Amino acid sequence: MIFIALTYNFYYAIAYPCYYTAHSSMVSLSTRNANQRGLLATLSNAGMVAAAGVGASIVVPVLLQPLMFVTDAATGTLNIAASYNNWRIISIILALVTAVGILLEYLFTRERITEESASLNIKKETIPSSKHMAVCTREPLWWMVILFILVFQTGQLVKNTSMSYYVRWMFESVTGAANPEAASGALMSTLGLIGGLPSAVGMVIAWPLASKLGKKRAIVLGLAFSMIGGLVAFLDIHNFTIVCVGVILKAIGIIPAQYIMLAVLSDVLDHLEAKNGFRSDGFTMSIYGAIMVGLLGLAIGIVNGLLSASGYDATLVRQSSGTEGMITFAYLILDVITFGVSILCMFRMNVEKYVKEDHEAILAHQKAAVLAEGGEWIEPEVRERMEQEKAEREAEAARIADLKALCAQKGLKFEEEERKYQEKLAYKKAHPGLIDKLLG
Repeated sequence: MIFIALTYNFYYAIAYPCYYTAHSSMVSLSTRNANQRGLLATLSNAGMVAAAGVGASIVVPVLLQPLMFVTDAATGTLNIAASYNNWRIISIILALVTAVGILLEYLFTRERITEESASLNIKKETIPSSKHMAVCTREPLWWMVILFILVFQTGQLVKNTSMSYYVRWMFESVTGAANPEAASGALMSTLGLIGGLPSAVGMVIAWPLASKLGKKRAIVLGLAFSMIGGLVAFLDIHNFTIVCVGVILKAIGIIPAQYIMLAVLSDVLDHLEAKNGFRSDGFTMSIYGAIMVGLLGLAIGIVNGLLSASGYDATLVRQSSGTEGMITFAYLILDVITFGVSILCMFRMNVEKYVKEDHEAILAHQKAAVLAEGGEWIEPEVRERMEQEKAEREAEAARIADLKALCAQKGLKFEEEERKYQEKLAYKKAHPGLIDKLLG
């Protein structure tokens, strides 16, 4: 128990916040292009949504649960030694997969906004954390987006944490089954799959929708739809089909909030830079990371506290009406309440109207700093084109060198392999993929 407590807190207090804070910052630091940043926020959050929906709701109950809870065939009882051993193996595999993913992100991402100062030869000024905190906490738009994230994520995490309890105790097909645990696992995976489908579709429609309606309007209208859709489940909270319909409607409505919020936060960071002459990504993303990481444990604590207060007893055949009411509150009611509070947080979020003005102010700050250092100012579009052309030349030279080396090693003709490559490249340009189409 001591080992579990130490490793759990080391991971959530140090390791995960270090990664998550930097990872979350990449959306705002990768580009100033609003379309690219919005798409990047969508794809980044799509990975998180898919991990939670597919992993926690489908893979674990369907594929991993039989491995993590091994039943002895002879006695029908839990084989503790075999279960513990499988837990260790699964944990090691997940850790290795995570390490590979982090390494890929490190090798294949760029902080273009951070690189601006270096490319412009601007002397970097060290800003104390107290100043970052002061400028952020004095900005109403900063508070709006931070409080939105706090409230919205609390509702979602409590709902996700309580789903297994709802499925286990609120449906007659589970409580009356010969093997309730197996029955609840099957229903939970089904509910997770059904609830996750809108999120999968949302990855494609979220950014086009936000581009058409505006980020704030898309989020607010979506959450209003979720509030109305969430009420459908109360037609019969013990009917699996009706609850699924309510879950689907809520999942459709939260699509903009899930995928676009990091883009809104990035706009707020640009606004702060335009007003103050320096970026506050570090402080802001530390707060963001603390919320996202801290809420994981807090959501578990909230659900366990509610269950304990209502007299939850896992050994019973059925729970009391009070416990059922608390489970219903955690899974179906709390997130609807947080949708309403989130709408209030976003109602006066008008950062989008400052986007053009903010970018002009940022460029003015940069130009003044370059000229003050005695440098030559080059317009961003020209500078970006020059950098892109240089990168393309270097990449092309490296590709040709690699292809020549490969042909020499395998006895191939360079001219023939180069022709094949150029044909594939021409076909790709003539038939752009989904990402290329979204970027226009």
